[in-house]
Amino acid sequence: GLLDETWLHRFRTALTGVVACKYLAKSNSKIVALLGAGEIAKQLFPALEANFNFQEIRVVARRYENAKRFCKIIGERITAEMKALENAKVAVKDADIIITLTLADKPVVGPGLLSSGSFLCSMGETEEVEFEVLSEIDRFIVDEFEYATSLGDISQWIKSGSTTRDKVKKKVNGHIGQIIGGLIPGRQNDTERIFAIIQGMA
Repeated sequence: GLLDETWLHRFRTALTGVVACKYLAKSNSKIVALLGAGEIAKQLFPALEANFNFQEIRVVARRYENAKRFCKIIGERITAEMKALENAKVAVKDADIIITLTLADKPVVGPGLLSSGSFLCSMGETEEVEFEVLSEIDRFIVDEFEYATSLGDISQWIKSGSTTRDKVKKKVNGHIGQIIGGLIPGRQNDTERIFAIIQGMA
């Protein structure tokens, strides 16, 4: 028999991100910056909103028209205000939760953008977050380290020579399964800046 796994892949990837937000974002998070408006991003809703009382969800896509279309589709499913923006830096400013789900050819989140208490969740297959952001965060979480070295931020950091596999592994504070299982704590206060690389290894 043959099984089309595409939807399941999108769904489990998105829901692993939702679980990470539940444990690592502030419970009173109000503003989300979603960088990327593809098929996986659509699967974040309505589950993501079900765990928070959002006021605003800012959406940035490669093309502004795609961001507007995404807001129209998802806006029918949720109560938070959907806002399409053209600039990632504007979207990230003062956001409580930042989710990157892009195929960007250069990083979309750089140093100096994360506000106090923010949660950054990188879920794409390219380098979405500049390596220097690691020096600004309080905790660094992955969903599966070995997989994270094969694509996405960590893979690109190593390939570019910004760091080595051993050095970046030492910076990892744990994986999301350990947090859910109560082996290590999740968010401990509302000022922690937490960065997680979540690629759907549910």
